[in-house]
Amino acid sequence: ANAASSEKTKPILSVNPTADKKVHRLPSNHMPLLGRERETSLLMDIFQKNGIRILTIVGPPGVGKTTLALQVAENLYNQFADGAILVNLASVEQPDRVLAVLAESLGIEETSISPSMLVLQSFLEKKELLIVMDNFEQVLSAAPQLLDIISYARGVKIIATSREALQIPGE
Repeated sequence: ANAASSEKTKPILSVNPTADKKVHRLPSNHMPLLGRERETSLLMDIFQKNGIRILTIVGPPGVGKTTLALQVAENLYNQFADGAILVNLASVEQPDRVLAVLAESLGIEETSISPSMLVLQSFLEKKELLIVMDNFEQVLSAAPQLLDIISYARGVKIIATSREALQIPGE
């Protein structure tokens, strides 16, 4: 009986066949980055330091946060064995949907009642992946969930764009 009950607590995943291959889910048609070479270089240097797992690009609307994040991600893509993805949160209004949108972006479909965090942790545990979380300002209260992900998935790094800082440790 104990073995059966412990099996029920494990997440059951249905993974898109391409989810286990190196992914490049960054838009190829993003605007060219002009005059931001210094910022790009600085952000890459900061992000590549040991211990830096979450980098947030903060600024008002229209200053090019997304373009800068995508350029940095594109430049760092080859340093991640499992690739890089963009998670666009522009249409997400409820913070509790962030994990589901991330799972969707990774090609994961939950097939059990297990919480999204367990599913994501199980999937990302051994991955080396760069995740760009765009438009995080709408779901700021979900920021602590990013810490839960990176504390479990040591090879995952996150670049977030937001109008406000996420105000989480290590940002």
